[in-house]
Formats: sequence, structure tokens, C-alpha cells
Amino acid sequence: MERYDDLNVPQIALVGVVSTVIVVVLILATQTLYLNYNDWLAESKLRSGGVPEPQRVLNAQRDTLTSYDKIDAETYAIPIDSAMTTTVAEMRTELGLGHDDDEHAHDKADEQAGHDADGHDEPKHDAADHDHGDHGKHDA
Repeated sequence: MERYDDLNVPQIALVGVVSTVIVVVLILATQTLYLNYNDWLAESKLRSGGVPEPQRVLNAQRDTLTSYDKIDAETYAIPIDSAMTTTVAEMRTELGLGHDDDEHAHDKADEQAGHDADGHDEPKHDAADHDHGDHGKHDA
């Protein structure tokens, strides 16, 4: 009966080593397949001119901001630069600033709109509260 009590250590060691080699080979094969697939995928995106989704979204937003479009029967979209220029021109007209390019005209517009030089809200003051001097204006 001693024959059944003994473990076959060489056979156990052989099975352990063979199993370890098989697992290592499978891990390396899986990693190689993944890396090759990843390279193939990157190359196919380049060949097809594929743009990643975030870049596609940014391009669509940029196109929206820089193009003319008809939204509905009464609404049109214009480029953001044109919209800003038009809004500034309308505000200057409303504030009576005209179209002069005086550097202090912006300060006056901010002051009348209730903003300080940094664009923050400030309490409204009378024009008499501020001593602006001539600010480089010359009589003609």
C-alpha cells in the first residue's frame, strides 16, 4: 500500500513547468495580437482619413461659429466675428459714441454699462465723480 501514498514529484514538477510555459506563451501571444491590431487600426484610420470623434465635434463647432446659415424663416446665423462687430457697433451707437477709435471710448462704454476696466460690475457713479482730464485729446 505504500505505492499509493507516494507522490510522483517529477511528474508534478513537469506538469507545473509545462503549464507555466503554456500560460506565458498565451500571454505573449495575446499581447502581440493586441499590439498588431492596435497598429493596424491606427493605420486604417490614417488611410481612410478618419478623424477622431472629439476632433470631428470641434470641427463642426468651428464651422458653425464661422459660417452663415438660415436657422428658420426669421432667424439667420452669422459668423461670431461679424456678430461681435455688429453688437459693438450697435452698442456704440446706443451709447452715442459713434465710430471714433478713441482708446477711452471703451472705458466710457464700460462705465455706462456698469463695468470697471477689468469687466467687473461696479456701482454706477455720476460723470462728475471722475476726473478724466483731456486724455490726450487735442482741440482741432
